[in-house]
Amino acid sequence: MVFFIVWYNLFMKLVIGMPTGGTIRAETVASLIGAMNDLQKHDIYANLSMQLGGYVAPNRNRLVQNAIDAGATHLMFIDADMIFPADGIWKLIQHKKDIVGANYNVRMSPTSEDFSGPTISLWDPKKKMNFTPRSKDLSKELFQVYTLATGFMLIDLNIFKKLKKPYFIEWSTENNEHMTEDVYFCKEANKVGIELFCDPNIEMGHIGSYAY
Repeated sequence: MVFFIVWYNLFMKLVIGMPTGGTIRAETVASLIGAMNDLQKHDIYANLSMQLGGYVAPNRNRLVQNAIDAGATHLMFIDADMIFPADGIWKLIQHKKDIVGANYNVRMSPTSEDFSGPTISLWDPKKKMNFTPRSKDLSKELFQVYTLATGFMLIDLNIFKKLKKPYFIEWSTENNEHMTEDVYFCKEANKVGIELFCDPNIEMGHIGSYAY
């Protein structure tokens, strides 16, 4: 097992992709430095790729293409407003999944009943639809999900051979229906049989703003 992990790490070329509208939270920078230092302990040296732009879906598409062009094997999406532990990326790597990420809270007012709402959804085979579970009902071990937010997500770049461009699309309708780019990506992955997983044991922070 130890030999396999070392072999896996030696052939892994990781790019950390960060889409941003122009700012990065100081807490995110501190988390990122800690994570990159931790990865070096496991002989993984990650390159940071940042994509500046006002539209998140095109930013993610460019980050994917940049990582592929760079000859990377994996892309680690980290949003510019996330707080995560130093070993968070390493924990995801150890799962050796095509797509795996961590759950974190949606950004809502602390007075909201949904303040601790998860950013994942599960599939209900009986109703043939996805649903958002309550945070307290989530598994304590790695579990399969239907959709997963891309704010802290590790992707094996081989999966993009199965998906059509653009990989990330966001849209809205006149009836106030909205599809975020990460949900679209996850749904397209599900269509071609790519499984997605969530590690619930990575303590995340999703930074917002609140006037007291």
